[in-house]
Amino acid sequence: LDWDTSGVLILTNDGDFTDEMIHPRNEIDKVYVARVKGIANKENLRPLTRGLEIDGKKTKPAVYEILKVDPVKNRSVVQLTIHEGRNHQVKKMFEAVGLQVDKLSRTRFGHLDLTGLRPGESRRLNKKVILKKNYFLTQDIDFYFFSDIILFRINIIFKKRVWI
Repeated sequence: LDWDTSGVLILTNDGDFTDEMIHPRNEIDKVYVARVKGIANKENLRPLTRGLEIDGKKTKPAVYEILKVDPVKNRSVVQLTIHEGRNHQVKKMFEAVGLQVDKLSRTRFGHLDLTGLRPGESRRLNKKVILKKNYFLTQDIDFYFFSDIILFRINIIFKKRVWI
């Protein structure tokens, strides 16, 4: 996560798990909620679904959902699902369609979400949780590594805690 992004963060010493979670070939969903300056609509967000060229490389198609639009404040809240994780990718994707992100949170990483976690809290993930979510389908797992996979919810302090 960027320094100014809040949400799901996974810490682990398991390289195989990390590769499984972050490599684009596995198409693990990374779901973000962004508050953007501007009015989000189907027309200006459509390019996200086809992929955009960012920093000389085309992104994979993304899925979006407009959660809220406030024409008075000229702001919108959009959920964006991607399978990659390039540097500042979500911010750059919105910028490419004319919307500037002013608040960003990763709400889900694969099937791991923030359920039951308040800002700053963490929970240890165990073998049962990971296997239930269908990770590592092609390889045997050593339980030892699962004692070192921790899901964190981090929160960046903003002046206002209101999305719109």
